[in-house]
Amino acid sequence: MKNDPRTEWMEAYIQGNASREVTDRLETALREDPEFRALFLEYLNVDGALAAQAAYDPAKEDAVIRDFPAPRRQKPWMALAAGLAVMGLAWWGVGSTRAAYATVCGSVGTPLQPGAAVRTAPMRFEKGAVEFLTAKGARVVVEAPAEVRFESADCLRVFRGKVAADVPPAARGFTALTPEGGAVDLGTRFGVDVPIKGNAEIHVFEGEVITQAKGAPAGHSLRTGEATTLKSGQ
Repeated sequence: MKNDPRTEWMEAYIQGNASREVTDRLETALREDPEFRALFLEYLNVDGALAAQAAYDPAKEDAVIRDFPAPRRQKPWMALAAGLAVMGLAWWGVGSTRAAYATVCGSVGTPLQPGAAVRTAPMRFEKGAVEFLTAKGARVVVEAPAEVRFESADCLRVFRGKVAADVPPAARGFTALTPEGGAVDLGTRFGVDVPIKGNAEIHVFEGEVITQAKGAPAGHSLRTGEATTLKSGQ
């Protein structure tokens, strides 16, 4: 796609800087060109992968979270996703027929339907709660108001909201990322609370979690009944 203006349209849209005219042109191109649609969806997947670079090595007893990415401004993918769905192309994100990161098990008061497959699309809901089952077997409940996105079957980014996770041994290493840092689960039950204002909190209901604030030199172990507030650099 050398010198193809659509490349610039994609980049502007992903960064949230696209004008109404550029957005209209992009939507028209997606509607009319199947090859471009496939390229655009792959572009979204690559961008999502670059956004999540938390590393965890279960072979190390002192495993910590490394290289938390800086919090990024939420991008307007949901509007275009709705447009793709109208065209019968919602095979990415919620409703994906590709390898799903999670499946909706239950939903109360949200537009998400039980059985829906979830991949990289951001999800936002102002009321209710949703239960997800990840591809690795972790059960994750998200309580509104919330805005979350699965980065992979092992990683959930929480922009805001309350999350409770029940992680069996097969899903050990499940990671929850917040704007202030994150938590790597070691086979346990834990909760994450990311308020609209204030710092994120991590609560361990059972087992052990390794937490690390963004920019902090090392992680910390939390065990049953313990909690911490994540503050960048601490």
